[in-house]
Amino acid sequence: QMVAASGTQLSAFIHWYYWSTYVGTTTASVILGCVFSDYTSLVIEVGVNVLLMGAALLAWYCLNKWLVREPISMNPFKTVYSVLKFCSRHKTPIHRSSLTYWDDTPPSRLDLGKKKYGGPFSTEEVENVKAFFAISLILVSLGGFLIVNDTVRMI
Repeated sequence: QMVAASGTQLSAFIHWYYWSTYVGTTTASVILGCVFSDYTSLVIEVGVNVLLMGAALLAWYCLNKWLVREPISMNPFKTVYSVLKFCSRHKTPIHRSSLTYWDDTPPSRLDLGKKKYGGPFSTEEVENVKAFFAISLILVSLGGFLIVNDTVRMI
């Protein structure tokens, strides 16, 4: 349901999930401590939980200005689709100038999408698409092993 969500919404969801987990754990510890334990161990347990949550909040607040904030990128599926669409429609570089850098071998059709060769995509976007296909190939091959393994177990 959160595939089309922005980066801000995703980070807010992760923060709320993380802190609700800690608050739930602390609440459960307090309730269980009141029911099954004596007062001193309850105070120590709640104190440790509150100190850890406070330390995490303080660290996040103090280090927030030094944390790396990546710009919000577009939908990864849309990026893969647009890079593949560009590659299927362009066999040669667009507006190739004499200053375009060429290696000994001509670039692949995926590489033609890079701004370096006159394409509309950054080098990072094109490399992400290449990594996506490499990971997909690995997952498909491992999926074949999984099917064979499940079939052998059934026999």
